Amino acid sequence: MNQVVIDSWNFFRNNAKELCAFMLPVFAIAMISGVIGAINPQSGILGVLSIVQIIIGPLFTGGLLLLIAHISKGEYPAHKDMLTQAIPFWMTLFLVSMLTGLIIGFGFIFLIVPGVFFLLRLFLAPLYVVFQNKSVSAAISTSFNDSKDHMLAFLQTLIPFIVLGAVLFMFIAGRGGEAPSVLFTTLINLATTFGFIFASIVQFRLYTVYIETQKDADQTIERQADED
Repeated sequence: MNQVVIDSWNFFRNNAKELCAFMLPVFAIAMISGVIGAINPQSGILGVLSIVQIIIGPLFTGGLLLLIAHISKGEYPAHKDMLTQAIPFWMTLFLVSMLTGLIIGFGFIFLIVPGVFFLLRLFLAPLYVVFQNKSVSAAISTSFNDSKDHMLAFLQTLIPFIVLGAVLFMFIAGRGGEAPSVLFTTLINLATTFGFIFASIVQFRLYTVYIETQKDADQTIERQADED
């Protein structure tokens, strides 16, 4: 199995309690929305909850990445501190997630190969916002350029997620217009939450192994060239 996936799984297994506790508010809101949708799909509260999810999504995305980075150093900061640090990135992360999601989504709609191609090239874009404070366009373009030399490694790492995502999509689509039960909603929300946490760990791992390592190597070469 791919080493990045193995390392990410070990990290998730060892820190699942901390990471799940951080994402608990997001899971709770999704559950409330899902239960209300199953009981009364016409409820006006669903619109309000959808707006809340859109607002807090980028905040928890940034906070989770920061938390993962701290835990990887053996630090366990307060969750509110991670969310506070993520606030300045909120709008940028929202726009980056929306734009990359649209690009990848259109790629999958028209042809599978373009979808996979854009997924590999843009998967790390949010990390350039959080860890390098880049703008929307800079984060997307830098992710696209930096991933060019690591396409095969990224594909080997992300192919299980692509397959599982496709299976989950077909399973949900196969239910047609059938109203979801509370049990089904709970299972989907659990799978989505765990999947998001694990994907974020994989993102961070790919970023540190292939992007930061390459950056450090380039800086070392530049210093040696200057010394010579």
